[in-house]
Amino acid sequence: MAQRIGKVFASANTWRRLVRLHRWRRSRQRVYPAKPKIGIRASCANEIWHIDTTQIRLLDGSRVYLRAVIDNFSRRILTWNVGATFDPESSAKLLLDAVRNRNAPGVPTLMTDGGGENFNPAVDELERAGLLKRVLRRPTSNSRTR
Repeated sequence: MAQRIGKVFASANTWRRLVRLHRWRRSRQRVYPAKPKIGIRASCANEIWHIDTTQIRLLDGSRVYLRAVIDNFSRRILTWNVGATFDPESSAKLLLDAVRNRNAPGVPTLMTDGGGENFNPAVDELERAGLLKRVLRRPTSNSRTR
């Protein structure tokens, strides 16, 4: 820097020798803060579930929608389906199937995004019935088609 701003004139070899002799080092601080390594963690199975819909484009240009309910603790896929249409009712059917097949007491907490497949009257009815407790994880959906 001193050479760049015109305060000192020296060859590169002289700089290398002086840096080695005086052990001059730049501070290597992170520019950005460290990202959190641990996210939401459940302490037992069927405590927290996640649901999402993924759009898959096929080679012929058509689309299919993969929906899955995943247990946070075991990372196990509890139930899933593939549909040709973006039907919000199918999320409620998946959740009902997952609730029927669980073998643990208590009401699971469902982490969802703000997509229309997760916030609709059918899923609202499951929540009102006390079968699950829904928590909004992200205010908007990452899906582009609505």
